[in-house]
Amino acid sequence: MESNKIPMREVITIVIGEFIVGAIICLVFLLCGKFDYKVLLGSLLGIFVTVANFIFLCVTVNRALDKCLAGFAPTQVEKTEEPIIEDSAEISAHSSDTENEDELYDDEAAKFAKENQGKLQNAIKLSYIIRLGTVALALVLALLTKQFNVIATVIPLFCLRPILSAAELLKRKETK
Repeated sequence: MESNKIPMREVITIVIGEFIVGAIICLVFLLCGKFDYKVLLGSLLGIFVTVANFIFLCVTVNRALDKCLAGFAPTQVEKTEEPIIEDSAEISAHSSDTENEDELYDDEAAKFAKENQGKLQNAIKLSYIIRLGTVALALVLALLTKQFNVIATVIPLFCLRPILSAAELLKRKETK
């Protein structure tokens, strides 16, 4: 499978969304008369940790899947040379020959999931612990050094999911 590619479209979406959130944070602090360099640094720290966590999540989940899929080969369905009806001839003419080569069938997918569930869960749990530790370190850094505004650091950390949801809604509106 070798799918250690980072989903750049989502990463760019997150970076843009996080910078918009950071700009809003700075604007609110400016309007309240509380803006200083600590707000900007805190916002940048929160943005950096959020983007780094998302990239790390993508890489670790893909690696875990690749390790489990290594050596696993789905069975192939024998293809008939001539279609039985004319409609299936049209369908097969429009589909590529390699379209179903790497596709898992229901029985194989269930077997694969059952055999590898523990390995995948352990890898993803380890990833979660590391990512949670990264967030905790960022917050401790913000609290102890007094060089970062803690509120401006925390807000971007909570905006990942809303940014992805908003991007998905915009994508759906564009396709309609």
